[in-house]
Amino acid sequence: MKRQLFALTILSFATFTYAENNHQLCRFYPHWNCNIPSELVVVQQIETFINKHSVNGKGKGIVAFDWDGTLYNEHIPNPDQFSDTRSGQSLWHIWGANHLKQYPYLFPAFKADSIKQQSIEIKMHDKYLEGKMFQPVDPNKIDPLTPSGYDKFSQIATFENGMTLRQMQVGMRGYLQDISPKENAFTKILDIAQRMQDKGFVVWVISGSNPYFLANAINGSNGVNKIFGYHLFLGCDDVAGDPKFFNLRCNLAGNGAKVVRINNVYSFSGIYDDRFVKNAIPSEDRLIIDKYGKQLFLQQLAQKLQLPVIFYAGNSDGDTYAMNYTLNNSTDSMGLFVQPTQSTTFLQILKSPICNDRCVDVENPR
Repeated sequence: MKRQLFALTILSFATFTYAENNHQLCRFYPHWNCNIPSELVVVQQIETFINKHSVNGKGKGIVAFDWDGTLYNEHIPNPDQFSDTRSGQSLWHIWGANHLKQYPYLFPAFKADSIKQQSIEIKMHDKYLEGKMFQPVDPNKIDPLTPSGYDKFSQIATFENGMTLRQMQVGMRGYLQDISPKENAFTKILDIAQRMQDKGFVVWVISGSNPYFLANAINGSNGVNKIFGYHLFLGCDDVAGDPKFFNLRCNLAGNGAKVVRINNVYSFSGIYDDRFVKNAIPSEDRLIIDKYGKQLFLQQLAQKLQLPVIFYAGNSDGDTYAMNYTLNNSTDSMGLFVQPTQSTTFLQILKSPICNDRCVDVENPR
């Protein structure tokens, strides 16, 4: 009887210690539930990765996250038509078109004879760039008017042409009140980004969205940091007063227009900002942060910092090149897949031998 009680005591202590360790682990991941085995597995895999790449407790290496569909919802209901869903940046255009009376300085490149007409022009242009405009081909068929990759990304980049940085900041406050990160931020993935930043890794977001849009969405008064208590990318907090914030203290790379200074006021121009993907080879990639452009940026960043790229998180075909590059870059690198079921080539990576035990599907961990 005493032996049985002793054995039960040891088992109870071991169970308690295991549960306590899980509890301690998950305090770094507040939006994960370590009582759910599938969630605990992911957290343990991330922590194992962090420890493997830490020297004297400090992480060493570059880790990168896609934004739309990875850190933030890219299927947000369109307030004009709830059956239609858009990315956050597309909805920024639509929201602005619907609020020109309150914010008459938004999107001045689309100025028209009336606010109503300007609103129509903004929405139509966004609809075209998002591939949601259709044309009849024959009586029984319609095809989307799909812009080329260069047309799409270069025109999205210059959508704010003529707006000042301060005007965008003020407009984004109102936008984020109505279309809030509370409903649209992927907090579980943001927890991982925050943990890696806290551990000392070089953490970047690489996106097809405007990096100034991202900076406001993260650091604005109604942004991700303020709402959830994160302290991500604080080097980007002065998004209206410092147009040169895209250096190694900000860590947001995206698809935007060059900023020009006129009479001491900083404004968006109609010129594509190619600083993140200069020297693109082959040239037909047109210097856009998408697909090969993301890989190119990671290669240039690794060379500049003399650090390896060891982690990439993405969700769609646009992340294929960056993910392949990361996994091929080091035998200890890791890939995080977030809702990859809608992609094609990107999903194939997860099923390929290159992943082995180095890849984590957040929705279906193993």
